[in-house]
Amino acid sequence: MNDDRDSGASPWRPIVRGRAAVGVPAGLDVVDVARVSVSSEQACFPIDSVFDRQRGPGGSRWIASSGGEQTVLVAFDEPQDIRSIVVESEHRGGMTQLTLDLAVGDGEAFEELGSRAFAFRPYGPSFRSETWRLPPGVVKQVRIRVTPATPAERACLTSVVFLA
Repeated sequence: MNDDRDSGASPWRPIVRGRAAVGVPAGLDVVDVARVSVSSEQACFPIDSVFDRQRGPGGSRWIASSGGEQTVLVAFDEPQDIRSIVVESEHRGGMTQLTLDLAVGDGEAFEELGSRAFAFRPYGPSFRSETWRLPPGVVKQVRIRVTPATPAERACLTSVVFLA
């Protein structure tokens, strides 16, 4: 059974709010300032979970419904002055490559900001957090490409935080 929400309807939908994690900067409230689309998601692990502020090990998460590379696209209603982006993921085993692309100003063209590899061990570290510092300027869209080590593995993210 395919849980993809690709029924031909618009991929944009509202994000549901959650409770904030203690001691973690809140960042921009994506619910109020952006639209989010994702290439696939499991119904019980929707993309909403990435923005619900339940962060850190054991936090809620988004998991793709199909294997291979997945894309998360955040399109801000108005360009935002973002200084850094924090991406967290918790996983058991394998490796995941994250690539962050930005569309700045009013542009629709993306430029790659960089890639990071998250290595997870079945009996070792299962949680990773990475911070990308952004060059000065305003951001209109952020695209995160999540590529598991094998085509059968499913992409997973715990949180994405945009800090001004």
